[in-house]
Amino acid sequence: MFFALVLITSCEDSDTVQITASTSINESIIVNFPQTNGASVDYDQTTSEDITEIVSNFDTISSINIDSLSYQFKNVVGNTNAIIETASIIIQGSVIATISNINIATEASNSSVFEITDEVILNQLEANFLNNTSLIIQFSGTGISDAGDLDFEIEVSMQLTTTKITSFFKMKTKKLIDIENWNRKEHFHFFSQFSEPFFGVTSKVDCSKAYLKAKEKQVSFFLYYLYQALKTANEIDNFKYRIIDKQAYEFDIVNASPTIKRSNGTFGFSYMDYFEDEDMFYEKALEEIERVQNTNSLFSAVSDENVIHFSAIPWIDFTSVSHARNFSHPDSCPKISFGKITEDNGIKSMPISIHVHHGLMDGYHIGLFIDKFKKLMDE
Repeated sequence: MFFALVLITSCEDSDTVQITASTSINESIIVNFPQTNGASVDYDQTTSEDITEIVSNFDTISSINIDSLSYQFKNVVGNTNAIIETASIIIQGSVIATISNINIATEASNSSVFEITDEVILNQLEANFLNNTSLIIQFSGTGISDAGDLDFEIEVSMQLTTTKITSFFKMKTKKLIDIENWNRKEHFHFFSQFSEPFFGVTSKVDCSKAYLKAKEKQVSFFLYYLYQALKTANEIDNFKYRIIDKQAYEFDIVNASPTIKRSNGTFGFSYMDYFEDEDMFYEKALEEIERVQNTNSLFSAVSDENVIHFSAIPWIDFTSVSHARNFSHPDSCPKISFGKITEDNGIKSMPISIHVHHGLMDGYHIGLFIDKFKKLMDE
């Protein structure tokens, strides 16, 4: 059994964030001791767990600290006079404790907890955990139980702190594009004159694997595909272009401004930062969703030019979408909509609509987006 608590910290002027997770692990080994009839018997019991199922994103962990390590005997059934003559408790191949001549029933009734504080042992285990994906605990030795059978548990408890450092896009920056030497100079000037410079494309996306992946991660499918779409957009320069005061700029990062449905049937605009770390994106996005759902304002979030306008229309398997726009208001943010999931012969799919400013990109760039997005959704 395990429990985890996550703490996220960052520096005001830093582009990285430290994610610290505190994990409590309690693993029990059940020992069955037969009646010995005057002769010692050997025992050797082992239990194992997959660390990757205990520690989230284990492959990205930069350090593991063992804050505490202990063991105790519990749930004694049978001969209360049985004696453990010798015993070794082994974790990851390292002996963390040796025991001799103790009465299991007495220690269990006293709720005795044996702490392991040897720094050498703890350091060895910490290094071992970083290089192995299995937690292996072994209890072996000899004992005497002449008056009858004995069953008991030995419970090993650990408190771990895991740390990883990841990119944190806190500050937005943009650079002015030199239009005169830009290969899109004529496209930019030509389409910027249009009262409606946006064009759109709709495509179907196979989301069978992505849907299952979201279930495995225990995150909403909406946030899962939103992250994949935002990740895709940040890998294509044209999706980071914006027009500000009739000048073209490229942002280093683009974030999301999705619509969030409320229980009363209305929606509100939200603002979600993009993080390369997927878990952090989900963590922050869930906070933003809760915040928007607890307000009645349409404009409950303040966004900027470096966003993509996302919307979900999960009730409609659309083949095209148009957007309400104020043509007098300058706008160059891409608009991406997702539709209803349908299933045909076991394959789940959903429509995606992408509207973009033609002065900043063409159908080729939308094609790049769709290809990259489909690939991420199929992993």
